[in-house]
Amino acid sequence: MAYSLFRGKKRQDIYTIAFYNLENLFDTRNDPHKLDDDFTPKGFKKWTPKRYRRKIKKLSKTIARLGKRTSKHPPVLVGLAELENKLVIREMLGTKALREMGYKYVHYDSP
Repeated sequence: MAYSLFRGKKRQDIYTIAFYNLENLFDTRNDPHKLDDDFTPKGFKKWTPKRYRRKIKKLSKTIARLGKRTSKHPPVLVGLAELENKLVIREMLGTKALREMGYKYVHYDSP
């Protein structure tokens, strides 16, 4: 189906929009206003800064590659789910994979 939609179009003329579930991307700090106790170094998941940084790096690389088969450009808009807070977004945007993309963000805390 995707092939027929883009037949005859040049890759540089196509832009993508993406949605990605980050699957419980929490920082390692305990926030008394969030249900994040499992995602701390002493919590059930033993969520360490090293594990957190590795996940940030991997997810950032994945987001940067979204749409590469179809377009020469990174996604122009990316929706994200299951992330703890703005800090997580800022740290993703500061990675080597996403730093030069120029992304801005809008974030709303979940109840």
